[in-house]
Amino acid sequence: MARSEGADGPVKIPSRRVDELNSPRLRETFAIWQEKCGGPDRLPDADDFDILDYRPAVGNLNLVAVERDPLDFVFRVHSANGATYVGRDLTGRSIEDYPNPEYRGFVREVFTRATLSKQPVVLIEELLTADSRRMSWEGVVMPLQDGDGEISRLIVAFEILN
Repeated sequence: MARSEGADGPVKIPSRRVDELNSPRLRETFAIWQEKCGGPDRLPDADDFDILDYRPAVGNLNLVAVERDPLDFVFRVHSANGATYVGRDLTGRSIEDYPNPEYRGFVREVFTRATLSKQPVVLIEELLTADSRRMSWEGVVMPLQDGDGEISRLIVAFEILN
């Protein structure tokens, strides 16, 4: 399990597999990303990203820019559904602007894992929404590379299960 510091200490993120996802839309979105990889040990190019290619998840799709020195993550597009669940639109803003410090640490750890490993991260989680409701959800964070082979963006697709 990966760890990061949240408001209440270390954040634990279990490793999950795509075949554990319940959401057909997320499995389809992952298959689209995987097809764009073009083979093992290859990743899609960030410059070739087109949101319309990922139609199954468009309402629940975030595009995140990876900033370096220091490592940070900025929402280029924060989905309307994501903004509703978080309680604000984070388009153009850093993950450091997440209102919930514990969730902020979780998101930072997930995005860092996908960036440094250059591998997708599959999530099956429960959390409290901005209005204190318990929510079960699944997600997939899929890295995109720049021309130098560095991760420059992340596609984040999610689905609320309840």
